[in-house]
Amino acid sequence: MYCKLCFRTMGAILLLTLFTSCLSVSSSTASTSLDGLKATATAELASMVGLTGLTQKARFKVLYTQVMYVGGYGGGTFALEEGQGLVWKTVTTDEDGNTTSVTAERALLKNLPDGDEWWYLGWDNGTDKWEYEVLMDANQKSKKIRFYNSDLQRVEEAEFNSKLSLGSGSDDAAPASGAIAGINWKDLTSYIQGTEKITVGAGTYQAQKLDYTVKTSSSETSYTWWTNSDVPGELIKYAWIKTGTKSVNSGELAAIKKGYTTKFSSY
Repeated sequence: MYCKLCFRTMGAILLLTLFTSCLSVSSSTASTSLDGLKATATAELASMVGLTGLTQKARFKVLYTQVMYVGGYGGGTFALEEGQGLVWKTVTTDEDGNTTSVTAERALLKNLPDGDEWWYLGWDNGTDKWEYEVLMDANQKSKKIRFYNSDLQRVEEAEFNSKLSLGSGSDDAAPASGAIAGINWKDLTSYIQGTEKITVGAGTYQAQKLDYTVKTSSSETSYTWWTNSDVPGELIKYAWIKTGTKSVNSGELAAIKKGYTTKFSSY
């Protein structure tokens, strides 16, 4: 795959070099116009040889972990109705005290007759906004993504290699689960620390409080989730705290919405 991509990329670079050399002019006005043509040509070639798809798949994998498994929770991630979505507000503080706020959004767009599902995933930190529609099989394994290529002003798609194992090192492999490792997600009773009344943007709920602590030779991190099985996706609020530092990752369910449909004509 990489050899084919390498030859395609080399060919594209040669074509781009020939194209841009033919566009060299002395007029500053014409040069400005041609700069736009060169940028479009570069984007077109990147799309043609698959570089855009590889970049978008790599970005999607990061987003998938943070949005599908918001808070690292793996209990009821996919329990949504068709057209229903969840909006999350998250805040991350690093060890230097720097804070980042993100709006994370996921929605089940469409159930297909063969068991596949179309999902929407969105991520917005106020500066950058990423949006994808992803086709997943009945086991929620990502098959392909669709996205808007702003450089070319069109919707494109990229496929994952179904023969590769989840989370393998290949760029073509579908992303693996983003749930915190070491927990028996099928039986959470041993982590329950009681119930609490929790108010978040989406409403007020009676929630089970789950605690889990990970200790290593150099650090200790506590994970807390507040859940309610009647809430879509189950999770209402979460907090990760690294003991002895300023490092905190927290989030809450801001809204439960309906009426989602495809933005990218995916079905």
